Amino acid sequence: MEIVPVSDKTSYLEKPVWKIINLVLFGLPILLGIVWIMGVPLQLGLHVLDGNYLAILLAFALCASFLYWPYGEKPGLIDISLALISMFVWLLCSYNYEYWLLHQHERDIYKFAVAVIAIMLLCEGVRKTTGNGMAAVIVAALIYGLLGHLAGGIFEGSKTDPDRLFIYLYSDGSAVLGFILTVAGTLVLGFLVLGQVMQSSGATSFFSDISMSMIGKKRGGPAKVAIIGSSMMGTVSGSTVANIMSTGMVSIPLMKRHGFSGHMAAGIEAVASNGSQLAPPVMGATAFIIAEYLELPYATIVASAIIPALVYYLFLFAQVDFYARDRGMEGLTDEEIPKMKGVLKEGWIFIIPLFILIFFLFVLVYNPAKSALYSTLSLLILSLIKYRKLPNWERVYTSIIQLGKPFTLLVMICAGAGIIIGVINMSGIGFNLALALSDIGELYGLFAMLVVTAAIAII
Repeated sequence: MEIVPVSDKTSYLEKPVWKIINLVLFGLPILLGIVWIMGVPLQLGLHVLDGNYLAILLAFALCASFLYWPYGEKPGLIDISLALISMFVWLLCSYNYEYWLLHQHERDIYKFAVAVIAIMLLCEGVRKTTGNGMAAVIVAALIYGLLGHLAGGIFEGSKTDPDRLFIYLYSDGSAVLGFILTVAGTLVLGFLVLGQVMQSSGATSFFSDISMSMIGKKRGGPAKVAIIGSSMMGTVSGSTVANIMSTGMVSIPLMKRHGFSGHMAAGIEAVASNGSQLAPPVMGATAFIIAEYLELPYATIVASAIIPALVYYLFLFAQVDFYARDRGMEGLTDEEIPKMKGVLKEGWIFIIPLFILIFFLFVLVYNPAKSALYSTLSLLILSLIKYRKLPNWERVYTSIIQLGKPFTLLVMICAGAGIIIGVINMSGIGFNLALALSDIGELYGLFAMLVVTAAIAII
């Protein structure tokens, strides 16, 4: 979920100097990510590891978290100081990553101090951007990493010295700079770029008009339009927030004008948009993590999600239909429904990138992130042909900001999760829990094991 910074409510962000800062903190990491996804460093013969790239992403994201989620109405001396320090310690990690990775046995006081500062600032950055809940889980994980050997039973972990724990979390490829942050900085970023370009180029209106033409006249038509429109937008966005912010602008007022209460309209749009994480071929970040963790092709994950996604939207559609039937709601009038032929003539370009994405993903079996960028490139070319002009600077700037803020949040969340995973790796609690789950399944059955697994997954 995207959390809007307090500082967005003020006008100082529109000043020229802040616009430059916005472009640096939000635009530069995105550009760097595109370069990394396309394999440019490798083609240039540059010796760059994943950790070098991920530490730079985290440096920019953490700096942004202190500047755009300040302690006061706008950033003060403390916010700016913490932003600069956090950027410095993570850029330092990027610069020394290879050496530190190969020499983890060298745990001097300098490296330990830098690691403690970096991890503590990361915890605070996660708290500021995502709230106290996740920050509390991360702090609890750190405490367990230090004191877990004092716990009893299956929760007893191995004893780890503080310097070893913090240096491991800071500079090892299995902790903060691990596979979850890798997924965010590659696979998810590629599809975020595609979704933002789709939104900026007018795909939202196209999908809404298509759904209106198809089922707008049916009872409860506005709500069904929201469901169909959100599902179609979800196939290329994979983001609940992006879906709500695009299709919801049209569907929620439309539902309210035709008898739906405000909270009901918002609820229908929220649930419909949430399904975008399940709608192939572009799904939520979890789908990419599953593919990486299980070492399965992304196409396999997509194929497995088709039926659950259809069931999800089918049940939601049925619920809305029953709700409209019970209240005697009617559909849209002829004047409110656009003609299908005109809609397709106006927005056919938004269909082609989806087929290109599917072609690269399933026929050529390209990397998903690279496939998304090729699809984005095709959409940009088609948009230039359609509109016959380049987008103005304001639209480009707005698109960068709209893409940069959710990406910053995603980087912070994944980096915070990396702390938890690092502690699990160091303490051995993961192995203990897996063994305990196996015992539960053997003694009490599969259902009991699934319930316990669900509880652990939620935590």
